[in-house]
Amino acid sequence: FNSPNDLAVDSRGRIYFSDPRYGNRDNVEQRDEKGREIEGVYRIDGPGKISRIITHEVHRPNGILVSADDKFLFVADNVNDGPAQGLGGNRKLWRFTLQADGSVVASSRKLLFDWGSDRGPDGMALDSKGRIFATAGFNFPKPPVETNLK
Repeated sequence: FNSPNDLAVDSRGRIYFSDPRYGNRDNVEQRDEKGREIEGVYRIDGPGKISRIITHEVHRPNGILVSADDKFLFVADNVNDGPAQGLGGNRKLWRFTLQADGSVVASSRKLLFDWGSDRGPDGMALDSKGRIFATAGFNFPKPPVETNLK
């Protein structure tokens, strides 16, 4: 794997984890059949079987959540390296439909929030009402909502 980052567990005990690659990209281990880098999302089933469930639908997966009813997988897409590194990509929160077997419906990808050029999402939590709380930094505050805390 590249560098497993965040994880979530569904009600059946399946573990979902993100596998981004931050820092030096010279030795990215996960590649597809065309040699393109994969920063994917994986599922570990009870007996220890690992399956890649997201390949290129998310550029750099980071934070990850499973809804309380196991119907959705939320994935933070966080490419904070910036254009100087040739990336400058997504800073978004995506939602995917989860099937009963724990697989993802790739075509169900829905954008929930776009952080634009600010620092993107990282860790996330779900409250009892189904609301998502995501940690995300920012590059420049936007008063009056955001401030520089000292």
